[in-house]
Amino acid sequence: MLFQIASGMGGAGGVIGAVAGQGAMKRQDIKGKLDQFSPEEVLSANKKNFQVPYTGVTKIQVGKKLGTSRLYIQTASETYKFKFQLIKFEQVESSIRSFLPSSVQIESGQLD
Repeated sequence: MLFQIASGMGGAGGVIGAVAGQGAMKRQDIKGKLDQFSPEEVLSANKKNFQVPYTGVTKIQVGKKLGTSRLYIQTASETYKFKFQLIKFEQVESSIRSFLPSSVQIESGQLD
C-alpha cells in the first residue's frame, strides 16, 4: 500500500485518497487508473509518499470520528491515521476493499 503524508492537522492517503475521493467513479475505472502506475512511480511522484507492506499490516479500521471519515492502518510499530473530508466512510471502506487482498481484515464503525 502506498500513502502520502499531508502537511497540517490531518493525513491523506496518496493512492487511497485518490481512490476514495473518486467515490462516484466505477470500480473498474479506478482500478484502470491505478494500474497505469507502478509502485515505484507512485513513491517517486512525491517525497511525502511512503509504503506500508501488506505483510506489515496488523489491523485496518474505517469509520467516523468527529463527523469525519477516517482510516486507521496499524502495523506492529505504528498506526497511520488518515482523514477524508466530505466522503462517507462507506465509500472509503468500499474503495479500500476493492484493492486489498481478502486476507486483510477491515473493521468498520465508530472510531475512538
